[in-house]
Amino acid sequence: VFPAGTQLAAGEYLRVWCDSETNKPRLHAGFALNAEEESLFLYDGNTTRVDAVTYGLQLPTHSIGRGEASVAWTLNLPTPGARNEEVALSTNVVFNEVFSNPIAGGDDWLELHNLDTNLPAGIGGFYIAVSNQISRLPDLSFISVGGFVQILADENYGADHLNAKLPA
Repeated sequence: VFPAGTQLAAGEYLRVWCDSETNKPRLHAGFALNAEEESLFLYDGNTTRVDAVTYGLQLPTHSIGRGEASVAWTLNLPTPGARNEEVALSTNVVFNEVFSNPIAGGDDWLELHNLDTNLPAGIGGFYIAVSNQISRLPDLSFISVGGFVQILADENYGADHLNAKLPA
């Protein structure tokens, strides 16, 4: 809950620190955000939801925000207190490794690799099919420049999980 008297004038930005440091100066939410998957909601004083965003796998070097030309969320360079700066995305993603027969108690997994050496890759909304099982990666999910992401094929839900096992 924002402190009484908190105002945001037209065109201004309000930075809220998502941590539990509520006794420190500035606005602190009292909670942290998960780097792998989270939903964030904004409510007005009447508890009417006025905005929301749900995201998947995040990069430690970038933020997500609304693009300048649209209201769609996209990957950005961090710009606290200023207009968002969108980042171009690669789709040059491949399977890099598959582990389908782990020792007892282990999970199947696969690894995605961003082959692009200049741009991060957007993998949000990608589908991975295993036989007749299809899993969708959460929107606003990313792989760093030249980076890798391990996805567990453990029949669980999550930004880095598939609702399937890999046939041995």
